[in-house]
Amino acid sequence: MATPQRVVQLIRAGSFTHTLRNRVRARRGQPRILRHDAGRVFGTHSSRRINRLADQLGDVTAYLEVGVARGFTLEAVNVPNRTGVDPRPRFSLQHLPDGVAVFVGTSDDFFATLDTDVTFGVVFLDGLHTYQQTYRDLIQSLRHTSPAGVVVIDDVVPSDEVSAMPDQDESYAERRRRGLASRSWSGDVFRMIPVLRDHHPELEVRTIIGSGSEQAVVWKESVAIESCSIDDELLAGYGSVSYHDVFSEGVPEWFKPGTEDEVIRAAVRRSAAREHERVR
Repeated sequence: MATPQRVVQLIRAGSFTHTLRNRVRARRGQPRILRHDAGRVFGTHSSRRINRLADQLGDVTAYLEVGVARGFTLEAVNVPNRTGVDPRPRFSLQHLPDGVAVFVGTSDDFFATLDTDVTFGVVFLDGLHTYQQTYRDLIQSLRHTSPAGVVVIDDVVPSDEVSAMPDQDESYAERRRRGLASRSWSGDVFRMIPVLRDHHPELEVRTIIGSGSEQAVVWKESVAIESCSIDDELLAGYGSVSYHDVFSEGVPEWFKPGTEDEVIRAAVRRSAAREHERVR
């Protein structure tokens, strides 16, 4: 139970009233409303890391999120211009905060209509939980990141082999069959990391572990090198990579795991080097 002081803080921040308002809307079958004060939203593991990156990278004015769901991360990112992409966003599109735009459709359609000169300082990929689509989203995102920009990718370390099943319904059914209480599901996004290791030496991939919601942070080693996608047949071949092939002894060293502080520090250091390279 919240202490009286904590309740006062919640009311002052507006979160208490906002939460009650959304509960009323939920009872009426109405979608939730995103909060308009990003700097005061408690947020998620993802928004905390994204905000740290945006703050330390410097001059990040545009943010892209693929797969917004109920919008908890999108509303908590403290960047002036935020774009969300989702075929079925589960929040009200009639009450969006200033600076927030939502593209209702697939990420493929979004990138197909995006002007080539539009760039984002930070991109967060949390869309379809398949390695093929996440890979396509990454390659497209890299064409629209600023010189010092980074891409954060969710679901790269499944909690177990059942969580790593590509189909969510099949994963949940298998959990019930095994009598497992957890509903953790990541899909097979993890398969994208060996794709990047084998075919994209121009990219640096670091994996945040040890502080909840393991995620990869990806950036280009040089602004002069373009990332080109591998062909579909070659990509499909990684569908045979199993959970145990990768995680039989824990998170492998080639995932380049580190703490949140270590990975963010490395990303910021390299972004500064890329920015220096660009202006030389």
